[in-house]
Amino acid sequence: MKIGVLSDIHLSCDDGRVENIIDQHFNGIDDLFLCGDLTSISILDLFADKTITAVAGNMDDALVKQTLPYQLTKNIGGVKFGLVHGWGAPTGIEARIAQTFPDDIDCIVYGHSHAPQNKVIGNTLFFNPGSPTDKRCADHHTIGILTLTGGRVSGEIIRI
Repeated sequence: MKIGVLSDIHLSCDDGRVENIIDQHFNGIDDLFLCGDLTSISILDLFADKTITAVAGNMDDALVKQTLPYQLTKNIGGVKFGLVHGWGAPTGIEARIAQTFPDDIDCIVYGHSHAPQNKVIGNTLFFNPGSPTDKRCADHHTIGILTLTGGRVSGEIIRI
């Protein structure tokens, strides 16, 4: 099973970049995680044919914040995911967000920093896809793919 992951889109409408990402990288995915800062709820329309799990971020408009939770957990294929956008400075973000989830979470998927991350701390995979549109804290625009195999999860950061 494959899960596409996006965060920090920061668009009020698609200018073609998100549609290109969907066409090039997300055709074969089974689920899609959106980790906040969509900016506008209309961005969800681009993923109408996908199963979407999404949380709100600090830069989202009022409608996104009223529609989406700020944090959630989801079990897929025996893997327990936690989704959150994140907050504060990029330094120490993993420690801050880890405190908001139970200890038995397998993978925390987040955004906010715009810096991609794919690392295991303790028994938890911390996965941040970066941003497909705003590379303020990174060298490249990036997205992510999570792969579930045999009750385990692994991540891949893709430069676009």
